[in-house]
Amino acid sequence: MQYKAYYILLLIFYFGSFHNYVKGQTDNNWKIWIKTDPCSGRHDWISVAKENPTSYGLNFYELANFLFPNVKCTTFGCSFSDATIVANNLKFADEFFDYCCRDYSVWENSTTKARSVVLGNYSTAGFGWNFIKGDLCCEEAELLSGVAGACSGQGGNQNNGNNGSGDWKVWIKTSPCAGRHDWVSVAKDNPTSFGLNYYEVANTIFPQASCTTFGCNFSDATTVANSLKTSDVFFRYCCRDYSVWENSQTRARTIVVGKLSTGGFGWTLVKSDLCCEEAETLSGISNACSGRDKINCWPNSYGAWNPQTQRMECFCNPGTIWDATQNACVPTPVDCSGYANSETRWDPASNQYLCYCKQGFEWNTTRTACIPQNTIPDCNAYYKNSYAAWDNASNQYLCYCNIGYVWNAARTECIPSGGQQDEPVVNPQQKKNGECNIQYKSGANEAEQYTIDVKRNFGSLNFAYETYSVKDRIHIYHGGIKVFDSGCVGANGSQTLNLNGASSIFTIIVDPKCDQDQSDTSWNFTLGCPN
Repeated sequence: MQYKAYYILLLIFYFGSFHNYVKGQTDNNWKIWIKTDPCSGRHDWISVAKENPTSYGLNFYELANFLFPNVKCTTFGCSFSDATIVANNLKFADEFFDYCCRDYSVWENSTTKARSVVLGNYSTAGFGWNFIKGDLCCEEAELLSGVAGACSGQGGNQNNGNNGSGDWKVWIKTSPCAGRHDWVSVAKDNPTSFGLNYYEVANTIFPQASCTTFGCNFSDATTVANSLKTSDVFFRYCCRDYSVWENSQTRARTIVVGKLSTGGFGWTLVKSDLCCEEAETLSGISNACSGRDKINCWPNSYGAWNPQTQRMECFCNPGTIWDATQNACVPTPVDCSGYANSETRWDPASNQYLCYCKQGFEWNTTRTACIPQNTIPDCNAYYKNSYAAWDNASNQYLCYCNIGYVWNAARTECIPSGGQQDEPVVNPQQKKNGECNIQYKSGANEAEQYTIDVKRNFGSLNFAYETYSVKDRIHIYHGGIKVFDSGCVGANGSQTLNLNGASSIFTIIVDPKCDQDQSDTSWNFTLGCPN
C-alpha cells in the first residue's frame, strides 16, 4: 500500500539524519527489539536500542530473533545504521498482526453504503451506520473498508470518493482522559459513543481551527489534526495516572503508573496526578513512560535517574544489597550466631540467606542448635513413617515421608496419602530438569518432578500425556500456580497451556499409582515448545 512506502522513506530519513548527530551510534552494540506488550502500532512494534527497552509494568520487549530466528543484530550487535536497515525490513512483516492494537472497526452507512473506520473497541460510527467487523488492526480495517490511509492519515481519496469529499472534521476527545495519540481525531460525524467516549468539534477549544464548523477533505483535516496534537491544551485532557517518587536514601527518582500505586518501601511521593510528559520532566527521566532510555538491571534491582551522576543507574530494592560480583541484589544476610555451630549461606531455592549447620554437624530435633554429625539420623524415631536422605542443597540429612505417605498439617508425622495429594511432595532424588518437545517416561514408583524452561514468556504450547491402565495423576504449575490437573486417570489426553507473560518455566509432577494399585505404573508425557 502507498502509506507503507511513505513510512519506509520517513523512517530511513529519520534514522539516517539522527545517525549523523548522536555520539556513539557508530559502535556495534545496537540491537533490534520487538515490543510484545502492550499492543503496538506499525511505528513502535520494532525498535533499535543498545539495551532491552523493557520498563516493567509499562512495556515489554524481546530480541527480534525470538520471532525471526535468523535475523542479525540480535544476539550480536550491529552499528546503528545496519540495525536500522534490518529493523525497517522487519517492520512490515505479517507477524505484526499478532501484536497490533486491535482497536479498529469498520462500519457501513445504511443509505449510501459508504464505509468508515472507527477507532476504539467500544466506539460506534453513530446513527445510520451498521457494524461490519471489529477487533481489527489499522491495516485490516483500511483493507476491509476500502479507505486507504484511514488510520495512518496517508493516502486518501479512495473509498468511492469518501475520503476526497469535504465532509471531514477535526474532533477533540473530552472524556474519558486521553493520551497524545487519541485526544485529537478526524471523522465525518461526531465519534461520541455515549457512556464510553465523548468528543467535541475542535473549534470549541481552538476557536480559529479550520475543518470544524465546515468540513475539509481528509488530507487537509489530517494536517490540521496533527498540528493540534502537540498543543499544551492537551494537559487538560490527559490521563493523569502517573506519579513521581524519590528514594529516601539515594535521592534517585522513578515514575509509577496507576493512581493507587506506590514506589514501595523507602520511597517518598514527590507529586501525583501527572500526565506522562509532566512526570518525565519532574523525574528527569526522558521518555520513561514510553519505555525508551531505560536500562536493563540485575535481579532484585531497578533503574532510576541519579541526579548526582546525571544518568540512569541500577539500585538495589529495599532490604537487599549487592552481591560480591555486583551482578545481583540479594537479601541482607541473616544473623546465625544464635544457633551453635551454624553459618549463613545463600539458598537459591528460596532466594534468601538461611542458617545451615557447619560441615560435620547437623540440626538437633528442635532445630535450635547444630550438634556433631556421627550417624544418619533415625527419622522414623522423630517422625513416624519417614526416612533420612542427604540433601545436597542444604548439605545435611533431612527427613522424608515413605512412599505412599505425606506430612500431616503440623509436620510431626507422615500419614497415608491415599494417592490423592493435591500438592504432592517430591523427594530431592526425583527432582529433574527437562526440555520441551522431549518425551519423558515412567521411572520410579514415587512422585517425580520435571522443571522445564520453554525459553518464552508469551504464546501457547501443547501438553500430551498417556497414563495407561494403572492410574496416575499429573500436576502442572506455571508461575507458582497450578494450571493443569489430570486427576487420577488411566488414559491419554492433551491440553493447551498459555504462557503468562512473566515466566517461561513449567513444573510437571507425576504422582504415580494414585489409586494405590500394587502393580508397577507406566506413563509418559511431552511438553511442547511454544508456538
